[in-house]
Amino acid sequence: MTRRPSARRVASVPSRRKNQMPRQFVRMQRAMHSANRSERPAPGGEMTLWKTGAMKDLDDRCADCGFDQELYSTSDTRTSQHTIAPILGAAIEGLSDEMLHHTGSDQSASIAQTVAGVHDAASHIAAALKAAAIGDAAVGAATQSGNHEPAMKLDAADVAATLAATSAAFDTIQEMLSIFETMAPDQQQNLSTTVGDKDTTVGQAARHVLHVGMHALFDVGRQRHALGAGAPTEQGTVAQISVSAGGVPKLPVPTASVCAAGLSGDSQNDRRHHGRPLQAVCLWSAEVIAALRDEGHPIAAGNVGENITVAGINWPSLQPGSLIQIGNVPMLITAHAIPCAKNAQWFTDREFNRILHDRAPGFSRLYAVPLRRGNVATGDPVIVEPLTY
Repeated sequence: MTRRPSARRVASVPSRRKNQMPRQFVRMQRAMHSANRSERPAPGGEMTLWKTGAMKDLDDRCADCGFDQELYSTSDTRTSQHTIAPILGAAIEGLSDEMLHHTGSDQSASIAQTVAGVHDAASHIAAALKAAAIGDAAVGAATQSGNHEPAMKLDAADVAATLAATSAAFDTIQEMLSIFETMAPDQQQNLSTTVGDKDTTVGQAARHVLHVGMHALFDVGRQRHALGAGAPTEQGTVAQISVSAGGVPKLPVPTASVCAAGLSGDSQNDRRHHGRPLQAVCLWSAEVIAALRDEGHPIAAGNVGENITVAGINWPSLQPGSLIQIGNVPMLITAHAIPCAKNAQWFTDREFNRILHDRAPGFSRLYAVPLRRGNVATGDPVIVEPLTY
């Protein structure tokens, strides 16, 4: 990979920051999460991000969702904004209303409330960046601690509307970041802004809201698994490991080291669409490849750019938010991979959208974020939803 991995130790407990969250966030997150994350519960238990309302220390890599700010370039920070709402939408795909609104016996957050919390964070930071970009005092006043009212009053029961509004808020953040890049191409990340009553930088605010979204994905996955609506625990094996210096096909290697930036020896030519931190590792299924070959397509492991091909796993059961351990490396599945025209050569009719999730559920590749460093080798065990990791 071309990105430099963080050398910082993974922290299991967030430290307090001088940049505290606005009270609007504190109230929302206290209602959603317990106040202490000193112990890491097993998958399926309640997961928490906030501690007494403190903003997560962005200098530490999140031990739960794998977010690491050091991997996010200016471009990655901007172009990743539009991915969060679709990722959350995929994570809750197929859930009934009852499951979306289920709260535990301890009154922990429902999945709908978790999604609503991301909307609140994104709309708040979108307003702050818009105020910084256009100098709108009225917009800026709306972000002041204690006076903030979301631009839209959303009933968490309407999850589809919440996701649509969340998408719009992230689009605004991305638009403002583009404006900042035009205004100050070399200083965009360090420009000052105010979120609530706290001074911060544009870059920190933008990366923070990405962390909020990624952590919500982790929480939704744990909530879904606890409800029995996630992927079942099962074991398979690594069929092939594939890397390249850019482009497809990726070629087989017997082993690779894995870190938050991806696999050793692997990189991407097109960073506009591939290789962002939440796309660190691309996974696919040997059984799906075999099914496509049975259809007559001249496709093989590594051809469409996946890094790790797994066998013996019920591939359609996986979705963003699922956990999978490959060798000694636990990973959080983050998104369905969108195929591109470079994959057309592997299909008899050049119809590469044959593996687009929206058209053919269960055939898509999946992106994942490693949750700790490790090594993978051909033949290693692959465990979906491990009991411990």
